[in-house]
Amino acid sequence: MKNKRIIIPIIIGIAVIIFLVICFIFKNKSIDGTWIVDYYITDSGNIKQEDIGEYYGTDFQKMYSTFSVEFKNGKAIINLPSTSGSKEERNCDYEVKGKEIYLTAEGETIKAFEIKGDSLIVYSIANLDGNAALKKK
Repeated sequence: MKNKRIIIPIIIGIAVIIFLVICFIFKNKSIDGTWIVDYYITDSGNIKQEDIGEYYGTDFQKMYSTFSVEFKNGKAIINLPSTSGSKEERNCDYEVKGKEIYLTAEGETIKAFEIKGDSLIVYSIANLDGNAALKKK
C-alpha cells in the first residue's frame, strides 16, 4: 500500500515533465513559416494593411505589402520594402528568448520581434519599430 502512495506521485511527476518538454519544443516551432503585415499600430488605433493607403498613401501601402519574414530551420529570411520596387532580402540567424525574437547578422544581434498571442510586433526593422503587427501567411 505504501508503495502505491510513492509510485503514483512519481508517475504523475514524470508525466508532467514530459508534457512540459513537449510543449516547450512545439512552442518554439510555432513561429516557423512566413509572416506578413496584418495591421499598423497608430495613435488612432490599429489600421489593417489593406486600409493603410487611405491614411498614408497608396505608395506606402504597396511598398509595405511586400514586407515579409520567413522563419525556417533557425534562419530568418526578411524581404524588406523598397521605394524603387526592387526586392531586398536579408538572411539572419534567429533565437527565441521568452516572448522576444532576436536576429543576428554580421556579428550584430538585435531584438527584432515581440510575440503577442498569434502576432509578431516588429522592432528595429524597416522603420516599423513597434508600429506593425505581423500575422502568419
